[in-house]
Amino acid sequence: MLICLVTFMLNLSVGLLYPIYSSLKLISCKNEGKASVTDVQRWVSYWILYGVILQVFCCKCEEYEYIQSFLDIVKCLIILFLALPQTNGSFIVYEKLFKNSEETKEKLRSLVKGMIEKCCACCKAKCGGKTEEK
Repeated sequence: MLICLVTFMLNLSVGLLYPIYSSLKLISCKNEGKASVTDVQRWVSYWILYGVILQVFCCKCEEYEYIQSFLDIVKCLIILFLALPQTNGSFIVYEKLFKNSEETKEKLRSLVKGMIEKCCACCKAKCGGKTEEK
């Protein structure tokens, strides 16, 4: 229980509140002409990766329930790496994975598609294969 609370607070503060503050600060600097391209790339990359991380960790299947607290810690560590300016993680991931690499982009698309299909299958299994028709 304590681990869940700590990871939630870290995810909220470092994963959401600090990046929102920094992004708003960057926007105000951009209006004054003081923002660097590297900072813009870093925060845009961060928000893209944050969205992917939320989608990857959103599917909570009953078969993975026993490792959920471990997955929360892993998610927290990934977000810390991406968000903190000391690690510059989101820019590193952008440089290594996305910059000028069509093959990596295609692999990422297929990976995300596979995860979405797995989450859909998990949700259908929870519902017993029943879907609402309108």
